[in-house]
Amino acid sequence: MIKEKHITKPHRKQEKRWTCLPACIRICLELLGKKLDEQKIAGLCKTTLFGTKPENAEKGVKELGFNCSRITLSLNNIFNFVSREIPVIIWIYPAYIENTKTLHSVIVNGYSPKGVVYFDPYLKKEIEEDYVTFSDKLEGINNQGMVVWK
Repeated sequence: MIKEKHITKPHRKQEKRWTCLPACIRICLELLGKKLDEQKIAGLCKTTLFGTKPENAEKGVKELGFNCSRITLSLNNIFNFVSREIPVIIWIYPAYIENTKTLHSVIVNGYSPKGVVYFDPYLKKEIEEDYVTFSDKLEGINNQGMVVWK
């Protein structure tokens, strides 16, 4: 039986259309006690009008003195991170953002018997998806994600 876990975190809307990953990193850093401007994070992560490459984000976070790793995800390791109060950044293909064929960053910050909960900084809201739909999204990005910790 799957229990329930939800990380309480700041809800921040991304400031620019292309800063979803810096917005997610900003939220993760705030959970770790570090408040930074989204544009500073975007600069360190070499964000362009086309978005942020994960490898540049990883380097930018490390320049700030935090750990950051891109990882291959499964539902079990998502449960493991979230149960330890570590949100997981994942990439999805958002059907609701017009004229985009690029990936969009969201933060997995909870789970319940019904599904996985993630925060979308573009919509500034939490979304709960059933496990089958969420697993399909993970497979669509080769189960890739990112975690930030001290």
